[in-house]
Amino acid sequence: MAFIKETVGSFRTYLLLAGTFGGLFHLSVLCEPEEVFTSRVIGLIGTVLCALLLSLGILLPMALRTQFGVVSAVLRGLNGFSLAASLAIVLTGCGNGSTVPPPSPPKTAPRAEIPAVPPLPPEYLILAKYFTEDFKAHPDEFRDHVSDAESTEQIQECLSALSNLKSDDVEMTNFVNRGTSLARELQVILERMEASGNKAGETSWWDLVTRTVQLKEVIQYLEQLDAVWRKLDGMQAELPQIAQKYSATPSAFDGRFLVDLDASWGPCPPFDWFKIFNSGPDDLENCTVQVQLTGDQENSRTNVHFVRHWPAHSWRYARYRQGGGIPGHPDLFRTTVSEPRTVRVSVWSTTYTTTLDYVYQGPEQDKDIAQWCQDLRFEGRYQPFVSGILWNTERGVVFSLAGMDSLPRFRAEMNFRKGLNSKTWSWNRESWTRGEAITFTPPSGALTFDPTQIDMTISFPNTSYQHKTTLQVK
Repeated sequence: MAFIKETVGSFRTYLLLAGTFGGLFHLSVLCEPEEVFTSRVIGLIGTVLCALLLSLGILLPMALRTQFGVVSAVLRGLNGFSLAASLAIVLTGCGNGSTVPPPSPPKTAPRAEIPAVPPLPPEYLILAKYFTEDFKAHPDEFRDHVSDAESTEQIQECLSALSNLKSDDVEMTNFVNRGTSLARELQVILERMEASGNKAGETSWWDLVTRTVQLKEVIQYLEQLDAVWRKLDGMQAELPQIAQKYSATPSAFDGRFLVDLDASWGPCPPFDWFKIFNSGPDDLENCTVQVQLTGDQENSRTNVHFVRHWPAHSWRYARYRQGGGIPGHPDLFRTTVSEPRTVRVSVWSTTYTTTLDYVYQGPEQDKDIAQWCQDLRFEGRYQPFVSGILWNTERGVVFSLAGMDSLPRFRAEMNFRKGLNSKTWSWNRESWTRGEAITFTPPSGALTFDPTQIDMTISFPNTSYQHKTTLQVK
């Protein structure tokens, strides 16, 4: 019996030592974060086997001292093995996926890269300089008149630049060829007009045009000039088509630009002022700006501008002409429409491209007219009834315009009042000049009382703005 106990004690010692050191080794393999999945599985199996050895080493002597013998030892060993194995699994994190590497994501095809915007060719900058409308940083930079010498110098400079211009872009090459031909035609016409002006003793061809418009020779020059100008003007619309190839992908308008239009009206200067504000946050480079104006009769006009550098938080201004004011050629050099309603603005640049719409007719136009009419006033007097031998002088009112040089087409509504009596009539007029007295007389016999108050309301086409004044009759 003693021999058996010693043998069991020695065997138990071996079991404990083997189970302890073997378990520690395999646990270290299991807990290594960089081990591959196969090594982790081997470590788990080794840990479980070592747990079995520990269980037998602990429980075998106990089993020998009990009445259950070997069978009880085996059962208790299996029970201990289950407990130890469960504990090993929990301690090593197996079963919850924390030590098993996640499956590799499925391989996907690489995303297609958005092609970079090609750089704007230098030759486009030259075309934009000579074939677009002026775009200034301040209204004061515009000039009302350019001398003959300056005009000739500018055309010569344009021809020189175009003669040295070479491009791989077919559209730009065609543009250069047609632009060169038209610039030469324009140069010849201006030289002839200047020569005619010198013969007539005038100082410039413009003086010749404005002072001797009935001369047959001058009319011919104007017709030739008008034909060339219209062709040059039509070429403007081709520049945005070229710019699109070297601009960023169009994006929805995000409020970056603020647009305003001040259309000419009545006695105001014969220009429509367009302005646009770059609210940033970034500066813009090499911007092509197209402005399409639509008028009250669906007539439209497109102007193209170019700005090399446009700082953030700054305005750009354009001045559109109503016409040359030359008899027989009212639309010569015209760059706007009559009574503009809407404006569509498109901007192309290498970093930002968008389109926005602006409605002028309505509150915006009403605001402008109200500002122009802030000094408008009238002087009036009542016209009483006077019986005459041949005819009678009917009751009415006489008003004279003051405060403004003139008014365009308008409607005048007169309301004659006395106590509970009130009668109203309206008149339509084409214009009204400063100091002009206009008599507003109701139909014969229609106004049967002498009013104590006359209310006049002036309104204009295509606007809700009204100007009201009251005349107290004493």
